[in-house]
Formats: sequence, C-alpha cells, structure tokens
Amino acid sequence: MTKTLVTQRLATLAVCAGLLLATQTVNAQGPSAPSLKPKIYLGGGIPFISNPNSFKDDFNPSYTLMAAVGLPLNVGIELMGKFHYHKFSQSDASKLQTTDPNAKILYFGVDAKWSFAPPASPAKPFFLIGAGTFSYKNDATTTLAASLPVDPRISDSDIYFNLGVGMDVKIGPSFAFFVEGKYTILNTPIQSTGLFPIIVGFRIM
Repeated sequence: MTKTLVTQRLATLAVCAGLLLATQTVNAQGPSAPSLKPKIYLGGGIPFISNPNSFKDDFNPSYTLMAAVGLPLNVGIELMGKFHYHKFSQSDASKLQTTDPNAKILYFGVDAKWSFAPPASPAKPFFLIGAGTFSYKNDATTTLAASLPVDPRISDSDIYFNLGVGMDVKIGPSFAFFVEGKYTILNTPIQSTGLFPIIVGFRIM
C-alpha cells in the first residue's frame, strides 16, 4: 500500500470521525434533545421456546409479562432495570399427577438499550443487551420431570443473558408504544434453555 493511499484513507477516517462528533454535538445540544427523565415500561406477549427439544415437546408457551424502569444515561442510551415472568403449560396435562401442570420462569436483570435514530424521530429502532438472575419452578413431579431443562429437579435458579432488538413509536409528549424480541439464554444445569419472548407494550415518559 502506497504512502499516498494510506494518507487518503487516514484523511477519510478523520473526516468521518469529525462528522460523527459534530452530529452527536448537535443532537446533544439541539432543542429537540429529550430530557433525561426515568421511563416506565409495561408489556406482555408470548415466550417462544428455542431449546432444548425436550422442553419444546413437553410444554407450550402460555404468556409473558414485563415491567421495567429505564434510566437514560445520554441521548439514545438507557439503562433498564426489569423483571419478566414467563408461564408455560404442559402439552399433555392428563399424564401428570398435579393440579398445576405449568412451568414458570421469573427473572430480574438489567438491560443496556441503545436507540439509533435522531432524537426528534417518532419511531426509534433499538438494540439491547442484558443479564440477570432467574428462578424456575415446575410442579410436574412425575417421571416427565426427567425431560425438563432442570433435570431432574423441579426448581432452580441461576443467571441468564439476553440480546434483543425492537422499535419504540412515540404517540404523545410522554407516551409511546414499543415492540421487542429478545433471545434469552438461561443457564440451566443439564442443558442451557433458550427462549425468545416477543413483547408488545407501552412506555410512559
């Protein structure tokens, strides 16, 4: 690579970096920049089972609930403390000797959320990454419990990780709808459990 070509590429990188810095400065100082107030998220949806196959075969997704509080750190960057509750119903409850043939997962954690759109845009796609702790409970105490992801125990707790994307659509000065999908990996003992909850809800502030 010639010295001239290297110089040209460095100059191009410098121009791009300068434009990016100028854009961020305008976004941060412009009149359209939102105030950094806490936000409340409430939503629900369906927690699809990704793996293992034994969990998918024995249980059907029922519903999921979510609540979160977001603390903006900067324009477009937010830290969210949240909880999720997932419920799954036994696909053939007639085989079980229990009055509650369901699996339940509750987890608490923190997501870092990055919205990559201009502050004034009403629709903002976002990316998020997070981790936390979960607890799992299943009341199926028959031999079917051996095929569950926490084999052979019927309860467990450990850590999880998630990656997700979504869209936030503002419909008022302090109200918005959102939709998101997150691939979540639960660190269960025998085999990691994968979930993909699709959640629709609303945001206040």
